[in-house]
Amino acid sequence: MALHDLSVDELLTALGDKTPTPGGGAVAPLVAGLATALGRMVLAYSVDKPSLSEHRDGNEDAMRRLHYLQQQAMQCAEDDAIAYAALNALMKLSKDDPQRAAEWTQAVEGAMDPPRRTLQLCGTLIDTIDGLAATTNRWLASDLAVAAVLLVAAARAAAWNVRANLTQLDDAARVDALRSEIEAQIDAVQARADDLERRLAS
Repeated sequence: MALHDLSVDELLTALGDKTPTPGGGAVAPLVAGLATALGRMVLAYSVDKPSLSEHRDGNEDAMRRLHYLQQQAMQCAEDDAIAYAALNALMKLSKDDPQRAAEWTQAVEGAMDPPRRTLQLCGTLIDTIDGLAATTNRWLASDLAVAAVLLVAAARAAAWNVRANLTQLDDAARVDALRSEIEAQIDAVQARADDLERRLAS
């Protein structure tokens, strides 16, 4: 069953079961999706507010953007399960199996793709959430702060799912490039979230 078809209770049960998926690779984009939904809620309480009428067009654009990004987050969660299943199947083969040798690098890269996309998504989302601080209902500032906190957690979780597979690559230059990429993305999300929290708390 697809993740988006599960109830919250079913999802938590599935996460806790002794099965390879869903796991941490799915949790990261799901947490990003929660942040997206919080942003949408803040906008829902702001878009028709008379005192914020000057921001209505921009807020409506943000609602559409967040709806799209929420779908992207769910897709990353679904894709993670598919990619890990392909890698897990190769792991069960002996190391001298020709199929494993031929498909290994591509499968590892495939397993890293959803968390890398999740990291990029977190960067896009924190930019969007940050922009809502000045255009939305001030009474919901705490919800924007929670969204920012969740995006930091999602970014860090996604990075761990990239790191978990880096040891499976033989290309040292590629490994170094990916490490630098994810660290820069985490730092950018963290810095933006910290700044947003400071402004919301003032």
